[in-house]
Amino acid sequence: MIQPGQIDYQEQLDSLRDLPVNEQSIEYLTGLSRDPGSPFVRFLVESRLEQLTKALQNQAGSQAQENAPQGTISDKIQQAAGLAALQAGQQRQAAEQMQKQASQGKFRKVLHSPKRKLNQTTV
Repeated sequence: MIQPGQIDYQEQLDSLRDLPVNEQSIEYLTGLSRDPGSPFVRFLVESRLEQLTKALQNQAGSQAQENAPQGTISDKIQQAAGLAALQAGQQRQAAEQMQKQASQGKFRKVLHSPKRKLNQTTV
């Protein structure tokens, strides 16, 4: 067993990095972080514990996505058709609103008056 002060910082860091990403490593590091007589610097243990915990969570999340049921081709076609129908309906609704606003006079054409010519005097 390694005693406090027997290994330097770099050796501590290297030995913690060598731990595999699994539950046993997390349990080991949790024990080290709670042990006041641990030969490891506490912040190294806790930071490695955090890294391994996040790595396990990411592995679990990616496995869940891989195992999620994929839609059939028929489902994907129905979804695409529904989306196309929704977009067409929105475009039609927008066109109807524009026609309604135009008929109410909200989109009036602005007529520009001809520019006045300034009297030019010559000196």
